[in-house]
Amino acid sequence: MGGCLALGKSCLESLASMDHSLLRRPMTPVDTHHNGSAKGFDFSDDSRLHDVVAHWLEELAFDQNASSHTIAAYERDLVQFGDYLSGQHEESAKLRHLREVNAKTFRGFVAARRRAGAVSRSLRRTMSALRSFFRWLEAREILINRSVQLV
Repeated sequence: MGGCLALGKSCLESLASMDHSLLRRPMTPVDTHHNGSAKGFDFSDDSRLHDVVAHWLEELAFDQNASSHTIAAYERDLVQFGDYLSGQHEESAKLRHLREVNAKTFRGFVAARRRAGAVSRSLRRTMSALRSFFRWLEAREILINRSVQLV
């Protein structure tokens, strides 16, 4: 998952160097009945997860004034989750994979992170980031999957 990382930059570096006025442009609603995209966004089930995450991080940074530390931590958390999903599906994580995620998937991800040495505090922040991301997806009518709330 490395949307911003594809250019050799972190999302933070990319966000800092971009024209912020572009982020405040009005979104054009997309009719979900014709192309399967979510209202207001041009994401399909085949959209790469890192593209969706990058948009979420932009909103956190500019609309909600999240700190650079929060953005960096959430980016790491979602990159790790995307990597985990990529390993499960043997391809780059896609939006459709988020539709398929269940509580067992989240528990497996947390267990894998714990085996890799993550401490409880980091795991709590990771789950907070995932819950926030999934709430954002639902609020933007991109997808609804409440499985993360069960963990």
